[in-house]
Amino acid sequence: MMRRTTVWVGVAVSALIVGGAAWVLRPGPTSSAVPSAASLWSEMAPLPRRVTVEVLNATQETGLARTTTVRLREAGLDVISFGGADAAQRGLEGTTIFLRRSDTLGVGRILALFPSAEVRDAPLASLLVDLTVVLGPDAARSTKQQP
Repeated sequence: MMRRTTVWVGVAVSALIVGGAAWVLRPGPTSSAVPSAASLWSEMAPLPRRVTVEVLNATQETGLARTTTVRLREAGLDVISFGGADAAQRGLEGTTIFLRRSDTLGVGRILALFPSAEVRDAPLASLLVDLTVVLGPDAARSTKQQP
């Protein structure tokens, strides 16, 4: 009787060891999800100075400028205004980043969110921002894919 109990305990322990090893060695989940914005720049060095940004929504998607503002602030950019784009800006084909002071500091963080964005040098001294981001239809699709 004692020998049978020892055999069953040995079998149970072996099963636990094999099951535990299989669980530890199982393949991880394969996710095609876009990484969160915070993870995109968590390893980037801080910007050497404050970069001011204006975010304008040129799409029909309500709240896109607000959502993008949050993501850009997480990236270390100082979004000082957001809202709807004017009629001329709504005619742009995709997301566009306008350099208002001919300085590209901070543009890489925006491109991390919107890789297909076009960058244009468009100085405008009357605007008190370094960059203007006009969100196009590609931004709406990109934002829906991000967690």
